[in-house]
Amino acid sequence: MPIRKANVKIEDNKIIFSQEILNYFENIRTEENSEWIDKYFDVLSDPSNFDAEKYNIHHIIPCCTFKDENHKNRKECEKLADEFKENSIKLSIHNHLKAHYYLWRIFDIQDVKTAFQRMCGQGKYIDNLTEDELKEIAELKETCAKENQTEEEKLQKDKEYKKIYSKTYYKNNKDKLLEDNKNYREQNHDRYIQYQRNYSKQYGKMNREKYHDNIVKLNKAYVNQLCFDPILKNYCTYSKLKYRKNYGKNKKLYENIKLSNCIIK
Repeated sequence: MPIRKANVKIEDNKIIFSQEILNYFENIRTEENSEWIDKYFDVLSDPSNFDAEKYNIHHIIPCCTFKDENHKNRKECEKLADEFKENSIKLSIHNHLKAHYYLWRIFDIQDVKTAFQRMCGQGKYIDNLTEDELKEIAELKETCAKENQTEEEKLQKDKEYKKIYSKTYYKNNKDKLLEDNKNYREQNHDRYIQYQRNYSKQYGKMNREKYHDNIVKLNKAYVNQLCFDPILKNYCTYSKLKYRKNYGKNKKLYENIKLSNCIIK
């Protein structure tokens, strides 16, 4: 796979964004996201990115925003993002994480949120993340990164980061993160429920279409899989055992029975 290179213009040690990029963000600017767009471009314009030894190549307009009927996954959308004029920029590890945080605040869609979650290892505890906490996580991420990484080195550094993160930041802030997350959910309950419904509707349909044949094959395989019933002490099909556990007249006897452990391998 070819390595992407930054193609944004730099003159006199300053980033010169294409008019297409500037127009794009001005067209999506609202009262709610205006502050985050400004902060996003401050991070992109930070001169420290130029000489960063630990860095990533970042799409200024994120790949997921190019999704349409014919481009549904990252690989397909990335081609469109790469074709957009001067859409790639070099960012330090520290600024790359901050950039994705600001993108989430700008777009407020699940794809962008998921990208940030994966980068920082925050899981579900990001809804009430402060910028001070973001800075702390970004510094930790950069400390654990390494120059000129191979794919194996990247995986190892990611493991080191997650290990340090769980022992330091998360452990020291667990109660606050849980409380902040609870408060956020309570304050934004209706909005959050609608957010989850839209996500499930979009990706549930997409995955069902994409993996339909495999799902059908797996279901057929499981239905006819030979199992041993530990209650009746006899052999039966997986579907029969599942029926006994969920709907049979003696289903209470099966409460602690794990179906996968009953499959004859």
